[in-house]
Amino acid sequence: MKVPLVSAAALLILATVFAAVLIIRKPAERQLPESDAEEYVTVLLEDKGQIVTVSRRDYIVGCLEGMISPKCERETLKAAAACVDSTARYYKARRGVFSYSGADYSDKLPGLPYITPEEAAELHGEKYLSKYVEAAENAPPLTCSGEPIFAAVCEISSGCTDNAADVLGDGFPYLVSVPTELDAECDGYGSVFSFTEQNIYSALSALCEPSLTADCSIWFTDPHYYDSGTLKSISFGGCELSGEQLRNALGLRSAAISVEYSEDRFRFSCRGYGDNLGMSLNYANELALRGKSAEDILQYFYLGIDEHE
Repeated sequence: MKVPLVSAAALLILATVFAAVLIIRKPAERQLPESDAEEYVTVLLEDKGQIVTVSRRDYIVGCLEGMISPKCERETLKAAAACVDSTARYYKARRGVFSYSGADYSDKLPGLPYITPEEAAELHGEKYLSKYVEAAENAPPLTCSGEPIFAAVCEISSGCTDNAADVLGDGFPYLVSVPTELDAECDGYGSVFSFTEQNIYSALSALCEPSLTADCSIWFTDPHYYDSGTLKSISFGGCELSGEQLRNALGLRSAAISVEYSEDRFRFSCRGYGDNLGMSLNYANELALRGKSAEDILQYFYLGIDEHE
């Protein structure tokens, strides 16, 4: 499975605050015929500074290829496709807030990790394309009160997903904390990152101006956690940092973090992989292996979504 390298929680908050995402290079936008407006979308490839035009189905396929392993269960792939489709519609409805140099989407959007067919072929091999296409064409609708939702996805949860009201604020009543204890049994659940004192100072002094002592064991103090176990905040030399800031600055796998200092090294232990919001792809696959349908999986992770026949 592959998870977007950029934090969904951090980017979504920033995008809501700012009226536009600033792109240094301004690529040319292809104008679509009026009759094709509903069938095709445009995607900004940020690193290349290009806008490409693809069918809506192929866009969903490209996001799935960037998000989830084709070896997952059929119902897991369908559930993931529903999340991609809903999140794409969620962003499209707010295009006045989110701007991508005139394109409908960016390839670095939280929850929409679009990759090109060439990148997908190199990553997965073309033999799996049909599985992604089938999932995209058979994904169940995913709405709440008739509106598409921001269907957040992570690869492996910390054992309990976050409540969006804690990390994103209001506006996401369907993103609530749910137990995902089976995630703790999978490969990749736990990880430990080790850093020198200089590593830590270089990475974090850009975020604040800490007052550090010769005793490195007290550089980090006063951690506070959400009920899910995600780090809410921690003091670094008297400066308060959020778990997300710490995760992003140090390149950690999640914000479910604990830190200790010994033998001249800082060790950060993390649980899970990703933003810990919404659907855990690993847990969703475990549910599918136990016979749950895509609809069942989605109803488990997203509170109060509409039921469809």
